Amino acid sequence: MGNLVEVARFSDPEEAFCARGYLLSLGIDSIIHNEFHLNMEPYLRIALGGYGLLIVDDREEEAR
Repeated sequence: MGNLVEVARFSDPEEAFCARGYLLSLGIDSIIHNEFHLNMEPYLRIALGGYGLLIVDDREEEAR
């Protein structure tokens, strides 16, 4: 298994979940970084840099 790489970053959770769902429909598993922190404390979105979409680096080119 490879390393995780960030392929996108979103300020809104809806955009992050839509992108994750699209990747999942293509068979690409992904993780939304900061998902739980920002759901509990949404005012930290700017400070933590938003929601990062992470995937395994083996499928990075396909996901982009």
